[in-house]
Amino acid sequence: MNTTMNPQKHYDLEVLKSITKGDSEFLLLMLNTFLNNNKEHIEILEQAYHKQNWNTISNVAHKMLNSYRQLQITELISDLEYLESISYANNIDENKIKNQVSKIISCSKQIFEDLEKETAEIV
Repeated sequence: MNTTMNPQKHYDLEVLKSITKGDSEFLLLMLNTFLNNNKEHIEILEQAYHKQNWNTISNVAHKMLNSYRQLQITELISDLEYLESISYANNIDENKIKNQVSKIISCSKQIFEDLEKETAEIV
C-alpha cells in the first residue's frame, strides 16, 4: 500500500488507519467524528470572525489542531497555530486573520467534501 500523500488530496488517512488497525467501522466512526466536529467548528470560526471575537477564534483553532494533525492536513496547520495564538497577541493583524480564516474555511470545505466521498467508499 502506498503510504505517501496523494498530491490531489489535502489529507492523509495513514495515521488514522494505523490507529484503527484495519477496523473499517472504527475508521468510519473517527472520520465521521472529524467531519461533524469540524463542520461545526468552521461555522463557529466564521461567526466569530464576523464578530471579531478573537478569543473564540483562538479556542476553535485550538480544538481543530489535533484532528487536522491526525489527518496530516499540513497546509492548514500553521494557519491554525497562528489563530490559536491570537488570544495572547498584543497586536491583532485583522487582515492576516481574515486571510487565514478564509483559507481554513475554503480548504476545510473541500476536505469535508473529499472525505465524505471517501467514507462512502469505505462502507
